[in-house]
Amino acid sequence: YLVLAFLLFTLAVLHRLVYSLLGLGFMAVRNNEVLAGSVGINTFAAKLLSFVVANFFAGMAGGIYASLIGTISPTTASLEQTFNWLIFVLLGGIATLSGPIIGAFAIPVIMEYLQFLTEYRLIIFGALLIVVIIYFPRGLMGGFTVLRQWGKEWYGQRRGEKGAIGG
Repeated sequence: YLVLAFLLFTLAVLHRLVYSLLGLGFMAVRNNEVLAGSVGINTFAAKLLSFVVANFFAGMAGGIYASLIGTISPTTASLEQTFNWLIFVLLGGIATLSGPIIGAFAIPVIMEYLQFLTEYRLIIFGALLIVVIIYFPRGLMGGFTVLRQWGKEWYGQRRGEKGAIGG
């Protein structure tokens, strides 16, 4: 229950942060640092604060993970485990809050269904990761967002809606 509470707390705080003026400043610095600096955003402070916020949540998650498994050693975070976490984030969507969560729930389920392909499982996920990076650079959730926008545009055109000018 501690992990679920921390997840909900993290989502609430990050959602508030992303949709605040500070979050808009973070996104402006991410998209174009020179332009953000020219409109008055202190880019050094924005990068430093984003680093502090990210490391706060990473440290808290690491502490909770250590308390769950009971001990921390170099073998705790193996190369395969690190690759799995990377797959969760990249396949789910790195630019959304819900993407890594969906990835963390969906990918282990898919891995269980592919259990019979023991030697080829990581190769399949590597190929899937390459396909997602090439065709869905914002992850699957970013791809779903784009598809939803296309669907709304297509549905609006099918209904014969016209813009304010063509009206």
